[in-house]
Formats: sequence, C-alpha cells, structure tokens
Amino acid sequence: MDFKWDGMDFETLEVIVFRLVLPIVRHALGRILEEMDKYLAVVRDKTRYVSEEIEERVLDTLIGPIRFKRRCYRDTHTGERVHLLDEKLKIKGYQRVSGGLLKTAVSLAAAGSSYRNARDRPKDLMGEKF
Repeated sequence: MDFKWDGMDFETLEVIVFRLVLPIVRHALGRILEEMDKYLAVVRDKTRYVSEEIEERVLDTLIGPIRFKRRCYRDTHTGERVHLLDEKLKIKGYQRVSGGLLKTAVSLAAAGSSYRNARDRPKDLMGEKF
C-alpha cells in the first residue's frame, strides 16, 4: 500500500491501520474457533457423540464476517445432529449474526433516525459491507 505522507493526520492513519488489521483479526478468530472445535472433538463423550462431517459456517460479527469450519456430530441418545462448538458458545443453528453485532445494531436503531441508518453504520465505521 502506498501512503501519501503529505497531509497525513492521525485520524486518517488510524482508519487505514484499522482497516488493514480487520482481515487479520477475522482470520485469527476463525482459526481460534476451529482450534476450539478440535479441542471439543478430543474431550467429547465419544460414546454419545459420533463425528459425522465438518461443515463451514459464516457468522457476521462486530469485526465483519467470520468463516470457520466445525464438526457435526450425531447424538446417539437423541439421534439429533449437533455442533458442540455452537452449543459451547451458545450460537443457535439458524443464527447468522453474533450477539455483539445484534446488540450494537439494536442500540444504533433505537438511538438513530432509521433502521437503514443503523444498518449502514458498521459499513461507515469499517469501510466495508457486512
């Protein structure tokens, strides 16, 4: 990235660095989630939870979309499919938006003039669409 140092102020530098760091943090969080899933695979009750497959999931968060893979198990007691990582982190199967992002959006919508304004606010802050 080429910087134009003439006329650079701290606010501009802060925004540039923030936007450069976001993809790194998103990637790191995805890897952390995958490592947590591996740990849960080792410590699970192997007589109850039988590993079936690994599935990818995308979750919209305060720092943008997080992509990660986690294991799907068959619960031998109930016959249901479960994702131990989702259960551990209290993420519902249909949930697409993180709790932190949801709380922020609701707060912005309540304080702002419109839902559209609240929807676009993270884009303004992050410089990208979620």
